Amino acid sequence: MSQYAKEIKHILAALHEQDTPLPDEEELDTIHVYPVEGGGILFTRTPLEPEETAAPVIDSQDDHASTAAAKSPPLFVVFLLLLCVFVLGDVADTQLIALMTPTATIAITPEVRTVTLQSTATLGKLLAPLTLTQSQTVPATGHGHQDARQATGTLTLYNGLSTVQTVTAGTIITGQDGSRVVIDASRSIPPANPPSLGETSVPVHAVQAGTAGNIQAGDVNTTLATGLYVKNLVAFTGGQDERDYLLVTKADRDTTAATLHTKVTASMTAALQGQLLPGQELHAMPCSPTTTANHAPGEEATSVTVSVSETCTAVAYDMQQLNMRATQLLTSQATQVLGTGYLLNGNVQVRVTRAAATPTTPGVILAFTCAGTFAYMLTEQAQQHLKTLLAGQPRLTALRWLAQQPGIQQASISGISDNQPLPDDLSHLYLLIVVPLF
Repeated sequence: MSQYAKEIKHILAALHEQDTPLPDEEELDTIHVYPVEGGGILFTRTPLEPEETAAPVIDSQDDHASTAAAKSPPLFVVFLLLLCVFVLGDVADTQLIALMTPTATIAITPEVRTVTLQSTATLGKLLAPLTLTQSQTVPATGHGHQDARQATGTLTLYNGLSTVQTVTAGTIITGQDGSRVVIDASRSIPPANPPSLGETSVPVHAVQAGTAGNIQAGDVNTTLATGLYVKNLVAFTGGQDERDYLLVTKADRDTTAATLHTKVTASMTAALQGQLLPGQELHAMPCSPTTTANHAPGEEATSVTVSVSETCTAVAYDMQQLNMRATQLLTSQATQVLGTGYLLNGNVQVRVTRAAATPTTPGVILAFTCAGTFAYMLTEQAQQHLKTLLAGQPRLTALRWLAQQPGIQQASISGISDNQPLPDDLSHLYLLIVVPLF
């Protein structure tokens, strides 16, 4: 109780003791008022003779109301005035004390811990498989060069004499179209044995490189010497002209396949997403891709057509149910690891890592990892108790005490300088709980 309130209490007690009426028989004094020459007023209980002054005399008894007006104000009015003074003083004293009392702000950063775990849940269903195919034709970018090459073939030699005949390597023979061929190896043709002729074959090549050396069968049909006949029974092959040409490279096929794979994957994802119900999420299962091309790398071609096909399926699951399951598991894990007092701060992060489904097992088994951030929380009762313990403590002592408390990561006190004591009045102690956002 303030000093002013105590004094009001004493005044009320004194007024109660003096609660008696004023005596009616008290005589009133008569005061005569006279003006004085030169200014001023004369007050006297004895009336002056008329000859002493010509001025009119004002008698206080002429007007009883004037006498009543001169009475002292009633004690009740005085009491009210004093009461107002004391009330105003008490309020001013309270406000002055409040203004002079410092305000301390205690900022507390609670301990924040991250809890992670891996688990499984039977949730969701396997969607029907889809197959998508895309093809693209691109120009071949490889370059090849072909040198001119001589045609090769075989000549058959016939001997009609009874003696052995011989042909030597390098012998040039001209065909009916003017193409010339060279015998590559020497040969001995056995003698004839009537009615059969002696016969042997010999390898030859065209003198002129190019496709002109690819002579038709029977183009060489002539006599080399007496009784020695030569003929090509089959056409010559392998003769080619010099030229440059385009060919398919591995990059032609692989680059096109990669582009198609990206497109097919995007189309597949959109197609599978179209099967989801509201609130469901998609977890893709491994796909079966195939890539084909109408030309292999190194083959001569001006273009190549590449096709990419994928057969995929996926698991559809309710994300809200999975989040609820993960939150329950994390909260239980946090209580076991961190103890009580920690609450989830923010949302739980959930990621499905694998899905398994078998025809004999209802539902789909989802393997997932989840993580959540938990912060130590001070209840209203704990905050009030903390303020009670810190009230009046020196600033540094309070900081050391806060640093030793479980669940408090960091603390600071502002509004109090150096090691001054904290206010005793709890209304001048403010707690600021700083919780990081995640």
